[in-house]
Amino acid sequence: MTVLLNITLGITEMCNIAAVKAFGTYLLIIFLGCWSAKGQILDDSTKQVYGPTTTKVFTESGLIFNKLDTIYVDTSQYRIERFAFTDRLNREYQDLGNIGTAMFPLFFQAPRLSGLRSGYSAYDPIVRQPEERQYFDSKSPFIDLGVVLGGRGRSLIDVMYTQNINPNLNIGFEINRLNIDKQLGATRNEGDRNLESTQLNFFTQYKHPEKPYELVAYVNQLTHDVQEVGGAFFTDSATNSEKFQYQDAAILLAGATAKETRQDVHVYHAFGLFKQFQIYHRFDVNIQRVTYRDAQDVSNNVFSTYTDFYPSFLIDNDSTFQSSDFSAIQNEVGLKGDIESVYYRFYIRNRRVNHDWLYLQDTGPVNEVYLGGLSKFNWRDVFQVEALAEIMQTGDYLLQGKLSSQLINASYRSQLYQPTSLEQQYFGNHFVWDNGFSSTFVNELKVDLSVDWNRFEIKPNASFTTLNNYVYFDTLSLPRQTQDPLLISRIGLDLNFKLLTNAEEDEAFHFENQGFFTQVTGSESSAYPVPQWFANARWYWKGKWFENAIPIQIGFDVHAKTGYFARAYSPSIQQFHVQNDERLKGYFTIDPFISMQVNRVYLFFKGTHINMPVEDGYFITPFYPGQRRVFDFGVRWLFFD
Repeated sequence: MTVLLNITLGITEMCNIAAVKAFGTYLLIIFLGCWSAKGQILDDSTKQVYGPTTTKVFTESGLIFNKLDTIYVDTSQYRIERFAFTDRLNREYQDLGNIGTAMFPLFFQAPRLSGLRSGYSAYDPIVRQPEERQYFDSKSPFIDLGVVLGGRGRSLIDVMYTQNINPNLNIGFEINRLNIDKQLGATRNEGDRNLESTQLNFFTQYKHPEKPYELVAYVNQLTHDVQEVGGAFFTDSATNSEKFQYQDAAILLAGATAKETRQDVHVYHAFGLFKQFQIYHRFDVNIQRVTYRDAQDVSNNVFSTYTDFYPSFLIDNDSTFQSSDFSAIQNEVGLKGDIESVYYRFYIRNRRVNHDWLYLQDTGPVNEVYLGGLSKFNWRDVFQVEALAEIMQTGDYLLQGKLSSQLINASYRSQLYQPTSLEQQYFGNHFVWDNGFSSTFVNELKVDLSVDWNRFEIKPNASFTTLNNYVYFDTLSLPRQTQDPLLISRIGLDLNFKLLTNAEEDEAFHFENQGFFTQVTGSESSAYPVPQWFANARWYWKGKWFENAIPIQIGFDVHAKTGYFARAYSPSIQQFHVQNDERLKGYFTIDPFISMQVNRVYLFFKGTHINMPVEDGYFITPFYPGQRRVFDFGVRWLFFD
C-alpha cells in the first residue's frame, strides 16, 4: 500500500490539474462499477452467464488460412502498462519524444508490397493492418473500454463495442482518441496540444447459417492533427540543463501544422465448395491525404522559426502550404484449400494507384498486376514449412520461406520492391527533385533457436540482410540511392527465467531479457545508422494480493541502447533523414509499474524514465528529447452484458 500511496502522490505532484481531476473521476467510476457488478446478467444459480468464454474472436489471418481454433477475448494483464506506441513496438522505433508523433523503425523492415507506395509512412504504426483486425461472435453485447490518464497532459481513450444481431451476424465499432500536450515549448501549463488524433472503425462479421460462406469487413477513418515544433533550439555551446528545458524550451517551429487523414475500406469473403477447394475475394480502398502549413514567422531575437528553419524557398517566402493525395484500389481473387496436411493458395491481384500533387503533374493511374501462390505444410504439429511467391508485371517480386518448430525457427526473404512515389518526385516550397531510381533488392535470412530447461528459456537469434539500391534521405533531406550493397548483421539473445516464491499459487519473480548487437557494413554504411547495442528487459513479480483475490504484477521495464547518429526529422516532407552533426549519447530508462485485476477491471500505475537525472535527459531524435519523468494511470474495463 505504501507503493500505491507514493505513486499516487507522484501523480498528484507531476500531472496537470485537469489530469488529476480526471483521475479522480475515473477512479470513482471504477469503484462504482465494481460495486454495481452484481447487476450483470445472472442465471438462477447467481453465476454470471456471459464472460470472456462466450465472446469468440476472429482474425482475417485465421480465416484465410482455414484455422478454426476458437480464440477468446484477451484477458491478460501482461504488458498492459506498455500503452505508448513505441513501448508496444518494443522500443524498436524512434519518434519525436511524444506519444503519437512521427515514427521510424530503427532496424530495417521490408515493405509489405513490392509495388508503388506513397512514401508518407511516419504514422503507419498508429493504423492497424487488415490481418491485425479483430472480429467477434458475441453471445451478449461486449464493451472494451480503455483509458490512460498520462501525466503532463497526455491522454488516450479506446472504446470498442460489438454485439451479434443474430447468431450469424456481428457488428461493432471502435474509437481511438489521443490528446497529447506539447513536451517542448508549451505556452501554457495545460491544453497546448502537440497533437490530437481520432480513429473511428466500423466492422462486421457474417457467416451463412447453411452455406459455407463467410465475410469480414471494416471501414476505418483516421484524422491526425499535429502541431510541429521542429525540436528544441539551443546553441552549440549549450549545457545539458539548457538543452533539456522541455516546456520552457525555445522551439524551432512556432506556427507549423501537419494533418494526415486516412480512409480505408476492407472486405474479405470466401465461399467453400468443399474443404479442398474454396474461392475468396479481398477488396481494399485506401485514401491518404497529407497537408503541411506554416505561415507564421516568430523570432526569439536569435532564431526565426520560419525563415531560418527551412533550407530554401521555391514558391513563397513567407508562407508554406503543400498537400498530397494518394489512393489505391485493390482487388484480389484466389483459390485456397486444405489437402491432408498441406494448405495452398493461388491468387491474382489488381491494384490501381493514383498520387495527386498540389504543384506536380499527378502520378497515375498506375495499374499493377500481381500473381502469387502460397503453400504451407504442417507435419503433426511438430513443424511447419511455408513458401510464398509473388511477382508483378514489372518484374518486381517477393519470395519468402519459413520453417517453424519448437526448437528452431528460420525464414528467408528475397524481394525486389519499387521506390515510393515521394522518393521518385516531389516539388514543394522547400524541396524539389525528380529521380529515376531503380527497384531495391533485399536478401534476408533470419534464424532463432528456443531451448527450455526447467524454468529457463534461452533464445539465441541472428539475422543477415543485404540491401542493393537502397533509397534513403541524406543530410540535406534529399532522397539518394546507394550504389554499393549494404550488409546489416544482427546477433541477439533472449534469456528468460523465473524464481518461484509460492509454487502452489504460481507466484514468482520473472526476469525477461532481450539484447542484440547490430552492425552495418559496406562503403555506404552511413546511409543506414543504427545503435550497435540494444536491450530490453522486464523484471517483475507476479502473484496475488488480498488473500489471493487480486492478481498483480509489480516490477520494472528497462530499455537501453548505445549512442549513434540517429536520423533527424524534416517535418515539411514527413521524412527521417541521416545526419552527421549530432551523435546522440547512449542512455537507459527505468519504468516502474504495478498492474492488477479486480474482476473485469484492469488497472496500472507507471512511472516513465524514473531514473532521469536532474536538469538532464536524452535525445531520441536530434533536437527532440525523449519522454521526461512522468507518472501515468490506466484502466481497462470489460463489459459482457
